[in-house]
Amino acid sequence: MKRFGFASFILLAFLAGLRGLAAQAEQQPPATFKSEVGVIEINAVVTDAAGNIYVKKAEAPLTPVVGIAAGTAVFGPSGATTPGFIPTAFTTVATPGTASAVVTFSGQATCVAPKPTIDLACPIQILVDGQALGKVNFAPVTAASPAPAPLTYTVTQTTVLQKGGHVIAVQYAGAKNVIFTLKSWNLAVQAYPELPEPLPTETTKTTK
Repeated sequence: MKRFGFASFILLAFLAGLRGLAAQAEQQPPATFKSEVGVIEINAVVTDAAGNIYVKKAEAPLTPVVGIAAGTAVFGPSGATTPGFIPTAFTTVATPGTASAVVTFSGQATCVAPKPTIDLACPIQILVDGQALGKVNFAPVTAASPAPAPLTYTVTQTTVLQKGGHVIAVQYAGAKNVIFTLKSWNLAVQAYPELPEPLPTETTKTTK
């Protein structure tokens, strides 16, 4: 009987201990875990050994488009008072999109008059697809006698070209009371295409 009573006491104590542990487990809050990610933004420029900066292909400027022409055949002497094309003085360019263009015409010329005045000159005009950019005095007038040596003159004009092919030509614009002679000439067109604007992106919303 004594052994049985002692064993019963041990069993009751063990069960009481288990109940206490279960009660503590129910009272303890559930374990939670937290994590945090830090983001560091770095502004960096990538260059090569020569110091050239690499840029994304989409951000790199487009290759300029160039058109050139030249001539050595003498134009004139011309006493024309109305515009006329200078033979072969034209070139063509094609742009992939809208482009700013610089047109330069230079040549060796004389512009003479029997009685030169400050108001007299020999003008030219540059045409893009048949449309004149405006009349510009190319060479100032000098006395016809003694015969002057030709001097080099240059005219530069800018314009905007749309996508596609274009013809750039030069005319002697004509003037009264002067004689114009062009010994040789050069025509150069440099077009700088603009980067196309990025296509707009659409954000779609989903509802649950």
